[in-house]
Amino acid sequence: KMLFCILIGFLLTTKNILSPTSLKELSNICFRLFTPCYLLVQIIRTLASPATAPSLLLLVPLIALTQIAAGYLLSQPLLKLLNVPPPQRVPTAALCAFGNGGTLALILIPALFSAVAPAITGPAVAAVSLY
Repeated sequence: KMLFCILIGFLLTTKNILSPTSLKELSNICFRLFTPCYLLVQIIRTLASPATAPSLLLLVPLIALTQIAAGYLLSQPLLKLLNVPPPQRVPTAALCAFGNGGTLALILIPALFSAVAPAITGPAVAAVSLY
């Protein structure tokens, strides 16, 4: 399905049916509306699925903590091996520990707050980007 959508977008762009302005607006719609909706629907489907036992959901925080600990522990020898300067060690270790966990927040913050609280959307995205 995704390759088909990419092909349609490519054809519409090469035939000049979609202008650069239209492409930018479609990108904004996808980023601010469709991607957060898709993520939330997937979470709800997982939680509402009869195959998902509540006891399995209790493992999610344990798995997350294990992943964070592994990222942090693996970052320590790498920081020394790469000779990272001391002021940059803590933020680098944090980035290693949390991996790409900020991606979900980067998608959801604009979708949730840009209409109701536009003044905080930019600073919130900036804060999440740093951490």
